[in-house]
Amino acid sequence: MDFRLTRIILIDSYCRSRIVELDVNGHITINGENGAGKTTLLRLLPMFFGESPSRIIRGDAVTERFGSYYFPTTGSYVIFEYLRRTHKAMAVIHPDGQSGEGVVYRLIDSEYKPALFKHEGQVVQTRDLYRHLDKQGVFDSKPLTLHVYRQIIQNTAGREHRNLAARFSFTGGTGKLTHLERVVTGILQRATTFHDLKKMIVSSVLNGDEVFALRTGRRDLQHWLNEHEAHRQVMEKAPVMADLEQADQGRLLINHEFTTLHAKFQLLQDYFQEQVVEGEKAEERAKSDLTETEEEYRKRLQTISDAKIAADSRAKQARQAIEQLDARKRKYETDDIAGKITKVDSIAAWEAELKPLKQQLDDLEREVKSLTETFTAMETEARNQARDQKSELDDKKPGIYESFGKRKEAVSDAHGENLKAIRLRHEPELDAANIKVTDLKTQKAGLEVEVKKIQADPETIQALEIERQKQSAANTDLTDLHDKTDGLQKTYSKAKREYDDLELQVNEGENAIEKAEAELEELLAADAAGDDTFLGFLRRNKPNWAADIGRVVSPETLLRTDLAPVLGDGRDLYGVTIDLEQLKAGRYSSEEAIQQEIKLVRTRLATRKGEVAEDRKLLIKKKEAMDKAKTAITLHDAAIATAKNRKLSADTAVKTALLRVEQSKKAAATKAQGDLDVCAKNLSLAVQALESLKKDHRKEIEEVETLHTANLVQLKSEETNALNEIDTRKRTIDADLAAKVAQIAKDRDASLRDKGYSTDVLNGLRRRISKLDGQIAEANKLRSEVIQYRDWLDTLWSQRPTHLQDRQTADADSARLKRESEDVLRERKEVTDKKQAVIKEIGETINKHERRRILALGQTRDLVHWPQDQETLKAGFEQIPDIDALVAERRRLMADLDSFREKIRQGVEEIRRQMISIVGTGPEKFYASAVAASGYPRPGMEHEWIEVFRTWFQHEHETNRTDLLQRGKTLAQNISYFWKSLDDFKRNVSTFATDLRANLEQGQIFDSIADVSTEIRAEVDTQGYWEAVGNLHREYETWHTNGDPALPPASFVDAAKQVALVVGEDKGLVADPVDLISLKISANVNNQGVKTASNEHELANISSNGLSYIILCVILIGFVNRIRRSENVVVPFVVDELKDLSFANAKTLLDLLTRNNITMISAFPDIDLDLAELFERNYKILPGRKVGLINLDDEVEDDEEEAHV
Repeated sequence: MDFRLTRIILIDSYCRSRIVELDVNGHITINGENGAGKTTLLRLLPMFFGESPSRIIRGDAVTERFGSYYFPTTGSYVIFEYLRRTHKAMAVIHPDGQSGEGVVYRLIDSEYKPALFKHEGQVVQTRDLYRHLDKQGVFDSKPLTLHVYRQIIQNTAGREHRNLAARFSFTGGTGKLTHLERVVTGILQRATTFHDLKKMIVSSVLNGDEVFALRTGRRDLQHWLNEHEAHRQVMEKAPVMADLEQADQGRLLINHEFTTLHAKFQLLQDYFQEQVVEGEKAEERAKSDLTETEEEYRKRLQTISDAKIAADSRAKQARQAIEQLDARKRKYETDDIAGKITKVDSIAAWEAELKPLKQQLDDLEREVKSLTETFTAMETEARNQARDQKSELDDKKPGIYESFGKRKEAVSDAHGENLKAIRLRHEPELDAANIKVTDLKTQKAGLEVEVKKIQADPETIQALEIERQKQSAANTDLTDLHDKTDGLQKTYSKAKREYDDLELQVNEGENAIEKAEAELEELLAADAAGDDTFLGFLRRNKPNWAADIGRVVSPETLLRTDLAPVLGDGRDLYGVTIDLEQLKAGRYSSEEAIQQEIKLVRTRLATRKGEVAEDRKLLIKKKEAMDKAKTAITLHDAAIATAKNRKLSADTAVKTALLRVEQSKKAAATKAQGDLDVCAKNLSLAVQALESLKKDHRKEIEEVETLHTANLVQLKSEETNALNEIDTRKRTIDADLAAKVAQIAKDRDASLRDKGYSTDVLNGLRRRISKLDGQIAEANKLRSEVIQYRDWLDTLWSQRPTHLQDRQTADADSARLKRESEDVLRERKEVTDKKQAVIKEIGETINKHERRRILALGQTRDLVHWPQDQETLKAGFEQIPDIDALVAERRRLMADLDSFREKIRQGVEEIRRQMISIVGTGPEKFYASAVAASGYPRPGMEHEWIEVFRTWFQHEHETNRTDLLQRGKTLAQNISYFWKSLDDFKRNVSTFATDLRANLEQGQIFDSIADVSTEIRAEVDTQGYWEAVGNLHREYETWHTNGDPALPPASFVDAAKQVALVVGEDKGLVADPVDLISLKISANVNNQGVKTASNEHELANISSNGLSYIILCVILIGFVNRIRRSENVVVPFVVDELKDLSFANAKTLLDLLTRNNITMISAFPDIDLDLAELFERNYKILPGRKVGLINLDDEVEDDEEEAHV
């Protein structure tokens, strides 16, 4: 045969300080008295196949546990040499060197040689075995656990130990010896549990120890159903999304129109700004021209005014001269200048008349000369004295005239110089005042224009433009960042979804591990249950406790230590008897069941830990990917937040700049208006000052003229007073002279009369002479006045016509200049009115353009959120549009935009509410991710979410649907696979049952046994979940075979809902295949009719121990054949106490085993020569546990050969 166990070697184990070697290549017996150690050797056989020592070696107060019992020293070895086709290998068990109980397993690629375990005559210590073998070039697998060793020897190892299994397994190719150790143990213990048999069936039908697990729980199904419903309901909003798209298209179109409109308003603003600038330039030119014209007219009017003032001055001077001449003329006339002239002109006649009279008087006086001579001399002297005095006084008059004439000339010259100085002083003052008035008028006109077209400070406007550029850049940056959000969010959503799914899977795995560990701890506690537990009590006192009380007592109760159990009579349950056969045996019904459960749980635990470890590694990678994506989103969000802050800052800065512009304009307006008010006030003050100056100048000139006139009058008065004083003195002299002459005449007359002369003639002559002398004297006195008058007439009065002509000329010139001034003023008014009308028209045009520019500017400010269309800006206007029409267009667009925004708001809100209606679903998570990335929909900005929803309806819903489909398919596949696995299991169990029945026919060779058969079936279709799972399986088959990428039909969803009702919340469905197996063994013993056993207790009671054991052997032979299939593997059956069988049955059993490539290793208390001949070798255990080989040719017991000791 290709695979067989050849030798068992025990070094310092079975026999202390000795090596025991058994050749097990064929049927052998081990003979010895009770307690000699036969069973100790037999128990090692199942261990070769990986049986747990605890299943075959019971630790109690008498028997030591496996580790300390078989391996008393660190140099103790149990060695199994076995043949693998043409090559031998060893399986070695030895202490782990760390504790007194633990052992490890090794596989050595060599046949047994003492030198491999000895060095210089001493047994190699287990800790040095590897180095010892390595020095000899022998391959050693290094220490293995029981679990790994079993997988390798049975060829069921995973990928990690696949190479070792290919090198050391006890079968070849793809053959597996799963649970073969249970068969060997069952034969050894002369009993097996139906649970083990069922496990063997399962291991023969299935490839491993897995259970049928539908990991899809109610939570997963309900989650998928929720996902399906959420997806379906959201996709029903596709028409709403279509309306949103249409509304958004309308919004975008309006936005585009707004950009065009913004550009048009900007063009209009620029156009009107240019017009305003051009108008201002034209206005400036017109004002400059007006100023120059006004200056020209001012100069002309000033020239005319100066000429008129000069003419008026000449006229005034001429008038004054004429008035003075006329006044003097009137004075002369009042003084009877004509009579005086007549008197002066009569002097000659009077002198001619006086001369004869004087001659006549002289003649008469000569007669009385002597008498009158004295009086005449006295009179002459008086007269001469008076004449001299008067002459002296008259001599003073020319001096007075000359002095006052000079003084008049000096006063007139000073007056002329003063007037000239005053006029010279007045001219620059008037010029300065006129210039100031003109400047203020120009300034006022400029300020009036400035008030009408207020402009902000250029620095403020420049700052506004800079802030707008920053705002535009911030908007562009934010838009660019928002454009990148979708890709980053998709990457993060995908990474998070994968991470969440894997984390959920890891958590489920960890939960499963925790539960498995708890279950394992419970099983280990049951395996090592102390005597103080209820289970320990039952094991000691109720061997068959599992058949009755074990069926009704819970596992938890079995492990309690506070129940104080005592034995009682009867088999009822507190007075009630029930059919215990209808109840399944408990988990702790037997050691084998516990070990099987421990093995199953450990296998499941190890598998789950491996899966969780792999998932954790993958989870770390997924976490890194998710963190990386999240970091990218975080950085992106930070960038968006920064961009939003920058945009908000830019918006605030623009608003602030606009406010500053407005404030600047208000300040400028206030300042300009203030300056205009100040200028108007200053102009009014300047005009008043000019008029006041002119008035002051006139008043000053008038005062100077008045003072000059007063001075002249004063001089004239002084001159007159001086002359009057002379005249008064002359009159006094004349009076004194007349009195003296009269007295002299009186005295003379008295003397003459005394002398007798008549005085009448003389007095008459004297009176006539005196009269004439008086007249002549008077005339002579008037002579200077008449001469002066006549000089005045010749010198001054003769100039009166000239003065009159000068006055007339001056008056004519003044009138002409006045007319000319009036004409110039009229002409200036006409010219300036025309120019001012032009300026006004330009100003009105500027104001109109400025109002339109401000209107366009206001519109551009209202459109600041829409960028200007560059193409429109580049193209410009072929024809200037009507701004009012554009304003109306903006209002219409704004109304349409508000309508679209309202539609968008309603649509977005409707879809948003639908997405969040079912928490935890794909749409809700998509919405949550969008909220995390972009925030909640902002009032008035709901259109931002159209792109989010567009992402969903364009491709994300495909991803979600694909994920939903995939998850639905995965769930359905899992459920379908679960159903198929169970269905396949059902068919495979049926096939196994058929094959086993064919093998069981070999049992008919026993005389006392007939019709050994088994009824094996998988009770799958009786499970409560079978119908619901089957319906979903069939729905899935119908759905996925159509190849339709659409979501599954409603019938599929309904079927999934039904499955959700029958699966667990988290675990789903877990069907242990062992629990699904129904096993019944039937046999006709001694023709007593067919008896059926459904458990090990009933099997033991079918017949006597021997026949029941044969039935068990027949069953297990069938199982062995089923396990090893076509592999050439020789399996040893360990049969203790073969003498319990009759010789015929024993011989038949050996023949049956031989035909089935099974060797028997049996034990007898003493040698049975009849049976011994049927075995190839017979061993006897001698005192001291020495093992001897029995020679059947020598019947003398003393001739026993002590071999291999």
